[in-house]
Amino acid sequence: MGAPEILGKLNPKTCSFDAGIGGGVPTLTWENIAGALGYCSTEAAMTARAILLHDPDSIRKLIGRLMGVTMRWSLDQDQRLVLVTRVVREEIHPDHCWNCGGRGDAMVGAVKAICAPCGGSGRNASHWSKAEAPAADAVSGCISMWISEAMRHVGNELHDLDT
Repeated sequence: MGAPEILGKLNPKTCSFDAGIGGGVPTLTWENIAGALGYCSTEAAMTARAILLHDPDSIRKLIGRLMGVTMRWSLDQDQRLVLVTRVVREEIHPDHCWNCGGRGDAMVGAVKAICAPCGGSGRNASHWSKAEAPAADAVSGCISMWISEAMRHVGNELHDLDT
């Protein structure tokens, strides 16, 4: 049975309820959403799992895919990896400091100290330099495009279930 038939079986409009007996429309389940994500591109489904569900395996795959997208940039591999990882972390935890992860302190050598970029607040400060900002915007735009695609597909596939 293919994905369209499976989603068709999960559609509450195909259910017949006995007259006089309560019932109602079931809520969306993870099976519905997983089936709808099956229609997305690989990148969109992976990005949705990484950013929205914080799936560690999908986060690693997303970073790897974004490294491939940024391969032709003039940055060396280590600089691209740091940039891509920071952008992905910012997408997952938008208000957390990129250096301390929102804790307010960071290890400096073997000593725990107040995080310098956020001043100990744990909140994001403007941390993109003028040279990094265009590259970070490009990576973030790629992530946003894939998330939009995933949400559009899920919305289109499940619009009649969410009543």
